[in-house]
Amino acid sequence: MGNCEKNMKHIRTVSTTGLFFLLCLMTLAVCRPAGAHIYRVADNQTISFPQLLADLETARVIFHGELHDSREHHRSQLQLIRALHEKGHKLAVGLEMVPKHRQDALDKWVAGELDPWIFRKIFSSYWGYWSLYRDILFYARQKNIPLIGLNVPKEITRKIARHGFDSLEEQDLEEIPAVSCIISDEYEKFIRRALGAHAQHPGTFENFCEAQLLWDKAMAENLLEFIEKDADAHLIVVLAGGGHSWKHGIPAHLAARSEVSYKVLLPEISGRWIPGRIDARDADYILQGLELGGLH
Repeated sequence: MGNCEKNMKHIRTVSTTGLFFLLCLMTLAVCRPAGAHIYRVADNQTISFPQLLADLETARVIFHGELHDSREHHRSQLQLIRALHEKGHKLAVGLEMVPKHRQDALDKWVAGELDPWIFRKIFSSYWGYWSLYRDILFYARQKNIPLIGLNVPKEITRKIARHGFDSLEEQDLEEIPAVSCIISDEYEKFIRRALGAHAQHPGTFENFCEAQLLWDKAMAENLLEFIEKDADAHLIVVLAGGGHSWKHGIPAHLAARSEVSYKVLLPEISGRWIPGRIDARDADYILQGLELGGLH
């Protein structure tokens, strides 16, 4: 017998008055499984997971932001992917973690043609935290869900972050879109927070800004390229850092190039993405308390 059942049995033996009902309610509140909450930015309401799914089903692209090293954020991403798949949607998953030029490895992985150890080595050569992404990648393989490499070669973004866009060589420019640091006030504040004191160093802000915009613009263009060729009209879940997933990031560049509908989910992060600090120009939903359990 679990602790909740034992508590209820004890309550029944010690009380037959109205206090019994009060104690029952208190016990049920304690015993109810913990879970995260879904805050809808547009009307400041907390909604259920089924309500969230019903809204997301109206979009073509769903951005689920993350902190790359957060197990809870990746658990939420998997819960969303699994729920949409179980509802019968044809899904594809876009990945910031893998560059477009390694799409071959992603295709072979999903097709079951690549040994897990080899795929892990390929993934880890571009990204860290394999153990946190593992369940998502294996679920995609198990359910034959296409994975889309969205990023640009890390060598290029590293050059830009250090020395600016003008430092790129001709062969580099053939693979990426041109960018310049023309951004909104909100985006500038985000970048300056990310850089901290380093933002004051000459050239540092502009270089990082160009690298960030390159990530956003290139991933938007690679995503749009997949959509334009996608005869099966997959519902696409994009997994990317919160700074790329919010509406000033990849979605802004996607909207500038097309009328593809999208929704943005951001995990609550203290001091950055919390109710009252962002509005519908930033995200559609904030996922609160992911450390407590799954969305419900």
